[in-house]
Amino acid sequence: MVKLETDAGVEIVLRRYNVEQGYIHVPAKKKNMFPDRETDVEIYMGNMIFKAKFYTRESHQGFSALTRLFKSRKDLKAGDRIRITVLPRYRLEIVK
Repeated sequence: MVKLETDAGVEIVLRRYNVEQGYIHVPAKKKNMFPDRETDVEIYMGNMIFKAKFYTRESHQGFSALTRLFKSRKDLKAGDRIRITVLPRYRLEIVK
């Protein structure tokens, strides 16, 4: 997965396995923007709210349980660029 950093959050180019398996990895350089333990989160996308889990391991961290998000947004596919911002809430945008 190609990761592009921005001041406003983290940009990620989706890979096929992100869409199929419903998770998004967060780069280690950006881990200080996110919780330091596993927790339930809500991700806002437009006027929709998706419940997800933020997981953290020694070697990696990210969002899981996003299958519903990807199933409801059939337009999201491998190669699309998304941005996750943290403040005031976790917000996912399609950058394309």
